[in-house]
Amino acid sequence: MNEQDLVYRLRKRAEIRRQIQSRKSVQEGKPDRLADLLEEAANEIETLRNKRVQSAFVQNASARMQSAPRFFNQEEWNALESYEGPVVSGDPQGRVPFNLEADDNE
Repeated sequence: MNEQDLVYRLRKRAEIRRQIQSRKSVQEGKPDRLADLLEEAANEIETLRNKRVQSAFVQNASARMQSAPRFFNQEEWNALESYEGPVVSGDPQGRVPFNLEADDNE
């Protein structure tokens, strides 16, 4: 695992906290609530990273945008591909075209 990765760093910090003998929770054999929270955050991030539900429309749009000049890095493209929210138009009144996949709606 990459030591610069956020999930790795969160888990490593939780591990370190649990090993510090001068900590009250360690001395009393009680759970370290902050270390538990760090682990929970790492697990949630990992779950979100692994969740890859993509519609064909979003996959196609992402592929077309990736072939365009580079404005996003790979991590940003991956985040965009896994977007599950509503599709919003560029219309000032928020109208969404009936057929989003039609060529004239690009």
